Amino acid sequence: MDEAKRVANNALGQQLIDDMRRTFGQVFQLFKPLAPGALIRHQDGGLYRFVGYARGTEDTGLRMLYNHVWPFDATDIPWDRPAVEWASRFTPITEQDLVEAMKQDRTQAQQAVIDAKAARRAAAAGLVSKPAE
Repeated sequence: MDEAKRVANNALGQQLIDDMRRTFGQVFQLFKPLAPGALIRHQDGGLYRFVGYARGTEDTGLRMLYNHVWPFDATDIPWDRPAVEWASRFTPITEQDLVEAMKQDRTQAQQAVIDAKAARRAAAAGLVSKPAE
């Protein structure tokens, strides 16, 4: 992303952040606000680019919009997630983190994400026993 676009995104992002703080107050304090274009890592290892904020049509709750970047194919249509789930599942990363991640074998990186997701879901369902202490 060139410098002019980054600066414009940051200015727009700050305006959105200020608007969201006024509109959603306490919910918006659960996570660090992001500017459009920010890179994030999901807890299972997938890398995404933050698109922006939305209001849910069902409950008017704050939603986070993001596109997949790596290791699966990039997406044009954003995914969305309730803001209340955001901080526990995503961590901001840098462009350099993305560059380093993309040096990995794509197939192996995809399998690592698939395995992490399966392990997390199995643990949540109580299908994985905890080691004895």
